[in-house]
Amino acid sequence: MPDSKAFIDSNILLYAYSITEPDKRQTARDTIDKYNSILSMQVINEFSNNCLKKLKKTHNEVIAAIQEIALNFPITHITIPIVVKALTIVNPFIKKDE
Repeated sequence: MPDSKAFIDSNILLYAYSITEPDKRQTARDTIDKYNSILSMQVINEFSNNCLKKLKKTHNEVIAAIQEIALNFPITHITIPIVVKALTIVNPFIKKDE
């Protein structure tokens, strides 16, 4: 598992499950895999809400997605992050040469 930690925002999590944007889906999944990724309960709640309201997923589909997320993120990584040193915000969807 990578040493660098990254807090995963709900948008990255949503793109990781995107059907309509395969390039962004791959970028999101690569980002999640690249780091020792951390989620908060707020991110999971926002993900659920967006899946239900914007993506028109059923409750069962959302529950299945959350169960998959739980398998990929150990419970110790679903936490409330506390910034104690420095914070760098990176948008993985912006190309480095832009």
